[in-house]
Amino acid sequence: MVKFIIDENVDSPIATAIRNSGFEVRVIAHSDPGASDEEVLSIAEKENAVVVASDKDGGELCIRRKKAIKGVTLLRLPEISNEERCRIVLTNDPFAY
Repeated sequence: MVKFIIDENVDSPIATAIRNSGFEVRVIAHSDPGASDEEVLSIAEKENAVVVASDKDGGELCIRRKKAIKGVTLLRLPEISNEERCRIVLTNDPFAY
């Protein structure tokens, strides 16, 4: 099963919706508050997890450092609701909204 690492910049309803859909979720704001992007990516690498973030710093760092993580989902969609963002993450379909 896919595990998700929810970065601090992601709204908590998104983490709740992913967890309620049956996925394992680690919320950085709760488990590792103040963690740097590098630390978040290291956690994701160790836990074989997908990072969900709303800034692109982690994704760029992942590419530059060639981190072997499952993936980074970037939620930079301010004009849509958290419910729609959750659907995008859960379906892995950027055109789901």
